[in-house]
Amino acid sequence: MRNRAGKTAILAALAVGITVGWELSGRTPAFSSSQSSAGVGESKIIAGSIAIQPNPSLKTNDYQDAVYYLDYRAGRLIVTIPPSLQSTTARRSMLDRLSLSKQENNNNGSKDPSFLDNRVERDLVKDFQIAPGSSANFLMAVGQAGDVWSRLYVVETVSRKVATYRAEVRKVANASHPRFDLLDIRGFGDEHTPPLGKTSVTTGPIAMMLNHVLDAAVNQDAVYILDETNGRLWVSAPAMIQGGAGPTKTIENFVEYDLRKDFKMSANVPARFVMTIGRVGMVNAPIYVFEEISRRVGVYRISPSMKGVQVRLWIQLMEFKSIAPEK
Repeated sequence: MRNRAGKTAILAALAVGITVGWELSGRTPAFSSSQSSAGVGESKIIAGSIAIQPNPSLKTNDYQDAVYYLDYRAGRLIVTIPPSLQSTTARRSMLDRLSLSKQENNNNGSKDPSFLDNRVERDLVKDFQIAPGSSANFLMAVGQAGDVWSRLYVVETVSRKVATYRAEVRKVANASHPRFDLLDIRGFGDEHTPPLGKTSVTTGPIAMMLNHVLDAAVNQDAVYILDETNGRLWVSAPAMIQGGAGPTKTIENFVEYDLRKDFKMSANVPARFVMTIGRVGMVNAPIYVFEEISRRVGVYRISPSMKGVQVRLWIQLMEFKSIAPEK
């Protein structure tokens, strides 16, 4: 009895501590946790390039990445952008900080360039127009759009919306100012689409475009959203962006594909689909879809065609086989 009472007291103290911690932080959960699909309530982190600069000495390109943090509890989307490495001084200072010996000697308030000071945040509740107390589930992926900036795609699976963001650093009067803009937000599915099950998102190249600044080809990535439970796949591709930041169409309408037809699975049969992108040569990487219960794999090709600045997509099954162990 004493042990049980002691455990009860400890649990009560922990509960009070957590509650007080939330109150002191000034942050309460922005969304309801009642949504049943996997991944709800998870914070996430992902990185992607925001600048590609020629490096004449190495005869290659330097990539500068931004890091995106999805703070689920507070409903925030934060980007941090390291300082530019264009100058020799900044490059040497950042490389020094990346060495272990230098880090050990510079934990005393040094004023070396910071990886985290250049940050901007957005309010996901406002961007997605989510009502207070509503459920939400966010996924993130980064993809190229045929230029030097990659796009951040944020998928909200309850409302079935995709937002496209772009982070960049603009120089004004020799000062650098980070920006984090919402370029576009659009839905996928329709009024007949049932609630999504466990969902994943990824990107992969479907074409390459010549970038005259870099004198090199840059990927144009498609966006793939997979309802892993119900076997529905949505695919879209970036449109060419004209002008600067602001509301503009950055991805075309989504093409929907029913994977269960290819896998010959009725709607009431349990399924578990997963996907990945595998490059074969330079462009048009096929998507591999594995259904783990039947142990079958479908290989799909996404074929784009251009009409002006619009990209139209066709989804084609190229190969379908079982990889079940032989009896």
